[in-house]
Amino acid sequence: MVSCGSGSFGFGDFGGFAGFGPLGDSAATYSFAAPTGTTVGSTLTETITSGSWTETITYTEVTAATATTAAQFEILRSGASVSSVSSSSTGTPTTYAFDESANGTTNVIETITRTGSTETLTYTGGTTLSDDLITITTPSTSNGHNGTLSYDFTISGSTVTETETFTSGSTSSTHTVTPDPTTVFASTTSSGGTPEETVTYAQGDAIVTQTYIQVASGSYALASTNTAYIAQGSATTALDVNGGDRAEITIGASSTTITPINALGTTGKSFTASSDATFAVVTPTTTLAGSFVEETATFGSHTSETLFYSATGTSGIYTEVAHGASIDVSGVATQLASLPSAVLALL
Repeated sequence: MVSCGSGSFGFGDFGGFAGFGPLGDSAATYSFAAPTGTTVGSTLTETITSGSWTETITYTEVTAATATTAAQFEILRSGASVSSVSSSSTGTPTTYAFDESANGTTNVIETITRTGSTETLTYTGGTTLSDDLITITTPSTSNGHNGTLSYDFTISGSTVTETETFTSGSTSSTHTVTPDPTTVFASTTSSGGTPEETVTYAQGDAIVTQTYIQVASGSYALASTNTAYIAQGSATTALDVNGGDRAEITIGASSTTITPINALGTTGKSFTASSDATFAVVTPTTTLAGSFVEETATFGSHTSETLFYSATGTSGIYTEVAHGASIDVSGVATQLASLPSAVLALL
């Protein structure tokens, strides 16, 4: 669960790689060259492009495909051969498998198998990272360092409180997790009837869903994390929800009053926005309930914009949902509409 405190209002920039794969960046483009063959020693090349930056990853086939299993690849160190890796390997190496015609589409499904977990990355059209699912093989509270990390969920009406407990030897500490303001909790059960808690929230350009499974009374372990990226489509500005940048915004005739709201919903001290920044209510062509406010900040010859959204209208709390030199408000609104309705309602 990502804890999220109050951020600096406006001007936030939370770019970077979002996934857990080799280079899981939803803003990048990907291409997969056909394997050089179907036998051990054949290679498959992945090229990742982000702006002016390009990275090439070469995977080498170490286990041939069978009638029921896909070929397995590894990323070999420079100069290494399949035979040298096999003869000197210790432990369980990370392996990769690729399906370039998954579900009858042109999607590429990459499956990464590590000790204790499996990660499945879906590249829509073979070019865009659209989904990243990490599944723990055997959910456990053990943290692998002679200690434990467990979670518990207390439900009181519509309020859910999540706690984390760390233990190391005879030392134990428990604290309450500060959820992202867009977090939706749901109590479910696994196929085997074991209690589960599902935590869903918006972060950046993605919908994150974490599933915790009960391993003992009052003790849950993380079982999976799914990051589903929202397609930018034809929009010129990517969605970038920042739950740590929230405030009430009151636009007056000559000034704008900002009242920061932290992740717990606590109201901070109001202040008058700097004269370097102007605020205006903007309306997208896309139909979406709520209200948008655009902040335009000028520093010398440089101008930047930050877009805020309130699902409950102009009297509600606004959350930063995009930023850039110039914002495509309608494009951002279209992407917002892809959020689960329960999550969108919390913005």
